[in-house]
Amino acid sequence: MIFLISCREKGNNLAATDSPLPGIGGNFVFIPELSDEFESNVFDTLKWYKKNPGWLGRQPAFFSEDNVTVNDGILHLKMRKEEPTTEELRKRGYHTYSSSAVRSKHTIKYGYFEIKSKAMNSHGSSAFWFYHQTPSLWTEIDVFEICGKGERENQYNMNVHVFRTPLVKEHWANHQEWLAPYRFADDFHFFGLEWTPYLIRWYVDGKEIRTVENTHWHQPLTINFDSETMPDWFGLPDDNVLPSTFSIEYIRSWKHMSADWMGEGLWKPDRR
Repeated sequence: MIFLISCREKGNNLAATDSPLPGIGGNFVFIPELSDEFESNVFDTLKWYKKNPGWLGRQPAFFSEDNVTVNDGILHLKMRKEEPTTEELRKRGYHTYSSSAVRSKHTIKYGYFEIKSKAMNSHGSSAFWFYHQTPSLWTEIDVFEICGKGERENQYNMNVHVFRTPLVKEHWANHQEWLAPYRFADDFHFFGLEWTPYLIRWYVDGKEIRTVENTHWHQPLTINFDSETMPDWFGLPDDNVLPSTFSIEYIRSWKHMSADWMGEGLWKPDRR
């Protein structure tokens, strides 16, 4: 018998037989390989990289595995004031700050994905996004990029990117903002993404806030959480508020089961 719990309840080490219900209607099946309650206080290296294997970070902040921790049932991604420890990082333009990244070891195409999280209380970004790149195809879906402090502290930034396809090599994007009636760094909120062959839809606290037609995003993608310095957009963080932390209570993933494309789901692990 399958035990169903509310999507918004915290579960203990949820497995395929402990299936939470997504916060939207539809016929879904839970994906344990891309879900985590962070209850064990141990970072699960079978599911996640404690860094981004293909990227060192956005200058000036460099990604550091030391900034990724799991405790008290929460995944924490920190930004700190820290100088790089290698000459190679310095040569590449990294200095002054370290940040953090977590990337999934599996890729996924289509589904519904939800996290419960609180943005860091600084000008460092808190981000939840999907991407993957090959020599011929590179696409990205940004569920959110949030600046937790300052004039953008209630601005929810959503985007879809196409960096290259077999036919088009020029980058283009479709960005949209939503203004919340609160600061994202003050409390935890629920953030969802529905991704089908036909549409991509964003949710905040169960409310639909954006829908776009899916014209290009048909590539298996990795799931990513990270914090970056974005000097030209958010500005650099105030050193007096560092370290700051992007906190994630859970990530839950489902694939669709009631359509002719229902077999499109979890793909083989990214072995890089």
